[in-house]
Amino acid sequence: MIVLSDEPGMGKSTTFRHFALKLKEKFPNFWILYIDLKLYFEIHEQFKDFSEWNFESLTEIFSKMFNFDKFEVEVFKELLVTKKVIFLIDGVDEISPNYKE
Repeated sequence: MIVLSDEPGMGKSTTFRHFALKLKEKFPNFWILYIDLKLYFEIHEQFKDFSEWNFESLTEIFSKMFNFDKFEVEVFKELLVTKKVIFLIDGVDEISPNYKE
């Protein structure tokens, strides 16, 4: 896990997006998911109890976030099982003050 932390406006999101592109170049067979939590706050609220997360709930969460079709859901599941998904999660500090620490 890599945590990128700084004050607002210092370029964390831009750095994350650039990092996503570099990861895709280096790992072309991986699915790189850049997730800006500010854009998915409603979905986050539905699934914020992390203790209940499992394979199926992860699939459901990301299927809703990215509007996966049936084929994409199956590819996503296969890549999760084979550990070929890289999640870049941005905006944790912005969705709730409780997550800053």
